[in-house]
Amino acid sequence: MVLMNILHQGLTEIARRASPNACFAESSQSKARKQVLSFSTQTAYIDEWFASIIKRPSFYQVLANSEPVRCYFYNIDLYGRLFLEETMPKNIATSIKDERFLDLFFGRIQKPTEKHQELMKQKEIPIHDYPFVSPCGRELNFIRPAATPLVFHSIEKEHLIFAGNKRQLFDPANLAISERTGRLYHQVTNMSLRGDTTSKDAPEYALVRSAVAVSLSDRIILHDDCLSFQLDDKALPIEWLPASCEPGEWAMPGSHDE
Repeated sequence: MVLMNILHQGLTEIARRASPNACFAESSQSKARKQVLSFSTQTAYIDEWFASIIKRPSFYQVLANSEPVRCYFYNIDLYGRLFLEETMPKNIATSIKDERFLDLFFGRIQKPTEKHQELMKQKEIPIHDYPFVSPCGRELNFIRPAATPLVFHSIEKEHLIFAGNKRQLFDPANLAISERTGRLYHQVTNMSLRGDTTSKDAPEYALVRSAVAVSLSDRIILHDDCLSFQLDDKALPIEWLPASCEPGEWAMPGSHDE
């Protein structure tokens, strides 16, 4: 079931190499029609989820003008794009695109500290809805991502790209696959999201956008019950994502992908 989810994520070429006798003889017209219907269904599902988590307008208005800390609320989608939570629809046109702002915003993401949690209680902000914050002076930005707060949306040579143009060295030994959703992740090693609430020894992972996973698929080998990454003459096993690193109940359910 997990491997089927992996294929659903976009690693179709792996399935074709692993099952050379499988029937992929559909007409190009039939394939195109199915892709359009699938994309439409997935988009509708994602839009419905984002719409379902929006609060009443007064919630955002009151907290944006609160003292001594102004509070703003954001979502991050499966592409790693940033949106004000009350923005609908969420697409490339409505996403925040300023690279300097994105690098600053994402560079400050962390889990809420005890002080942040106390503020949330005082202002009646649902703690379980916003597992991450991005502090900025007298402003506190609360974040509810669809999966992880960091998403590797591009790859350039040996670096994975997130935020606007922040970089993480790509190391296939740091890849992991979610046993729950089949999504591909990579460990984050050049910054910490911990705040003061998590063990310093706990690894941290970011989602790899499915388009990036597809670009890596020529070197990902499907075995009977696992995956490995082919690096020169070595086959590096892709481990399971630790259960503690799976997105929480605040995340978009994993039955649909981008």
